[in-house]
Amino acid sequence: MTVSYTSRSQRQQPVRRPGQQPGRRPVRQPGQQQGDSKKGNSFFISPGAAAMMNSERSAAELAIQTGVYAVYRCTIPPPNDPYTSDFCARIGPNSRCFCDCSYSSHQQNSRSTKCKNCSCKRFKYIPSRPEEIGDDFLPRRRGFNIHTWRAKCRCGHPHGSHDPNTLRGSGCNHFESHFLCAMCDRHWEDHETVFESEEERRALNRPVRLVE
Repeated sequence: MTVSYTSRSQRQQPVRRPGQQPGRRPVRQPGQQQGDSKKGNSFFISPGAAAMMNSERSAAELAIQTGVYAVYRCTIPPPNDPYTSDFCARIGPNSRCFCDCSYSSHQQNSRSTKCKNCSCKRFKYIPSRPEEIGDDFLPRRRGFNIHTWRAKCRCGHPHGSHDPNTLRGSGCNHFESHFLCAMCDRHWEDHETVFESEEERRALNRPVRLVE
């Protein structure tokens, strides 16, 4: 049975303008102004939202290809919230691990997710964009570099400066997130990285084999 569900980035879509027909969302091209009259009732999404949508699509396609559904799930989701009960983020090839390597750099045979590039024994998802923790304003700041941005611990250091297995840092006994998930408003410690087979998801009545 195929069940439709809404992706994380789709939940953050702006409201359609009156008379606008549903369909593909155009991305603003360089030099093109938002609300361009030549586009009629169209609207645009930010580069960050577009990147998150592309990431989720890649994650869905990878799940269909491998049969392993990797998700970042809140262990104490808000009550009566159908969106975060399944996941706060889908994990794809470019998703970032706590060890600072991508998911594609980790083994994915028989659900073994040991990193090929470092001592990390298991993939642990961590946000890779400020929009994922509600800091949508950061990419608009002059001089901001998305490639060097990292989610931080309360000790003030980024996750990559902590041991990927013990989560200990220099002068820090254990990584404690200094941010909240934009989806469920919970800390990173309140989440788990889950790997499920298609059969397991069907048994739990969770959606499978969907891209959109």
